[in-house]
Amino acid sequence: MQTAGANKVRLTLKLRQKIFHGLASAAKAVLGEVDLSVSENEFVAITGPSGCGKTTLLNIIAGLDTDYQGQRLLQKGDTDDIACAYVFQNPSLLAWRSVEENIRLVSHRQTDEAELEQLLSNFGLQDIRHQYPNQISLGMARRVSLARAFNTKVPLLLMDEPFVSLDEHSAQHLRELLLEQVKQRAISVIFVTHNLHEAIYMADRLIIMGGTPATIIEELVLGDDRGNRQEQGIQQFKSALIARYPTILL
Repeated sequence: MQTAGANKVRLTLKLRQKIFHGLASAAKAVLGEVDLSVSENEFVAITGPSGCGKTTLLNIIAGLDTDYQGQRLLQKGDTDDIACAYVFQNPSLLAWRSVEENIRLVSHRQTDEAELEQLLSNFGLQDIRHQYPNQISLGMARRVSLARAFNTKVPLLLMDEPFVSLDEHSAQHLRELLLEQVKQRAISVIFVTHNLHEAIYMADRLIIMGGTPATIIEELVLGDDRGNRQEQGIQQFKSALIARYPTILL
């Protein structure tokens, strides 16, 4: 894998603190110091215990949460003014719009018909393009959510446990589909997951978060063979990490 200095930097985050101010409880520091940079065409996975602030971190990166101490810089794309797309845990499709309309919705310019057809083909959505969210399965809804994100044509994709609650066969199909599209489009990804096997399989770099308030406790470079790692090697690496951080990764 190329180093951050070899490629264009898509994100620079120097977070110093994020505090939640509850109405019925005292203020709580959820995130401490987090220094994170992500380069062009880099796939970064973030894992850690539930409630440690991973989704909050994504919201800060996306610009949805601006109440924090620190600095954030997102490099916008060459042909657009949007810096990132966000795939949430819930597909978040508009119920009153068809699959095709949901995909078109995110582009503020007219969607090229050839590009739309390619998106529908890439994600296997041609046969359900005129159906509505309540007429399709959760797996298909997640495909629509991915296709919609790619229709923004942005350099950075944020993903918050996008394959959670899917059966393993469906989840693996979407992982492979995601990696194929990321490679074709040469975009960067920040991928939050509790699935350590998934993180090791997909990422160039793995970030482990933990503590109170949460910080990055370790970063591991996994190499340039994302999506092609052998099961035995993944299991050995996973076991070693769990042995090192049993209270964080179990």
